[in-house]
Amino acid sequence: AHNTAGHVPYRSWCPHCVKGKARGSPHFKQKSELNKVPTISMDYFYFIRPEEGVDRGAPSMAMVDDKTGMLKAFVCKQKGVEESTIRMATEWMDLLGHRKIILKNDNEPAMLALKSEIKNHTHIEIVPEQPPSYESKSSGKGENAVQRIEGQFRTIRDAVETRINERLELGNPLIPWLVTQAGDTLNRYHVGVDGRTAYQRWKGERFKRVVPEVGEKVFCLRSGSLKDPKRDK
Repeated sequence: AHNTAGHVPYRSWCPHCVKGKARGSPHFKQKSELNKVPTISMDYFYFIRPEEGVDRGAPSMAMVDDKTGMLKAFVCKQKGVEESTIRMATEWMDLLGHRKIILKNDNEPAMLALKSEIKNHTHIEIVPEQPPSYESKSSGKGENAVQRIEGQFRTIRDAVETRINERLELGNPLIPWLVTQAGDTLNRYHVGVDGRTAYQRWKGERFKRVVPEVGEKVFCLRSGSLKDPKRDK
């Protein structure tokens, strides 16, 4: 059951969880009043730390809704204004159902340009909020979302690599899908301090569909393999 749920929540007896998400000490969420206007934080992140002469690959985007706790993670083609990034970000924001939001980000020029373009591609009213000057991070929730997504990604990747007995390099076409899957599994199965998942806060009910573990073999009927009853008559 733990494997099927995408290794959520963290379990110390699971080697994949330990490799991907183990921490030296827990970080507890402080109680605070919820904003009247939902805040969506977004931040870029890389899976490879900056090193001279090392290609870090394509950037990834992490987004989090502070009202529901819903996460969105995906690999971008590049930083800044880019069609697929704008489309995935706006589609997810529209899906949440908010009519008015605060969109938080840092002062990076590429992020500011993307934020401005997102405003032009959504019907949601975005409340302007000037990020603090000379601050690399404007939202702790955005940074925390990145850490959670990175840990979940490492956990799922380690489980897949163990299953297939093969290393998944960052250029593997499965990697971008695993990034998105990391956010989805946290939304569906991670239970917060209120006893609910992010999916429950968003939909009002638990996620009930059966989802196989990543890399698991599934038996299915091929299209057209069954005879059409109408033709038999």
